[in-house]
Amino acid sequence: MKISKIKNIISNIIAPARHRFIYQKKNGEQGIYIVTNCTALKGCDSTSFSNSESRAQGIFKVGFKAKVLNRAGGVRSFHYSKVREMKKLSIFEEVII
Repeated sequence: MKISKIKNIISNIIAPARHRFIYQKKNGEQGIYIVTNCTALKGCDSTSFSNSESRAQGIFKVGFKAKVLNRAGGVRSFHYSKVREMKKLSIFEEVII
């Protein structure tokens, strides 16, 4: 049991930064997503997006895209206004996928 915890801590040190998002979906339900290396949190604009409605209003950043670990590493779009909570995972937390 102790060896597996040590392996988990070592893999968390080596892995890129991971964050847990609680996000409100279109249907009103909330989902939990574990994202890795989210460039939007670092101030990078390369993963931000907008839609035709927001661009018509002059808003060119309504959300960001991030790699989601609990979706088999797929990329998902997140609207800034629908992220309810964000927490950086520590090296001691185990990611359950």
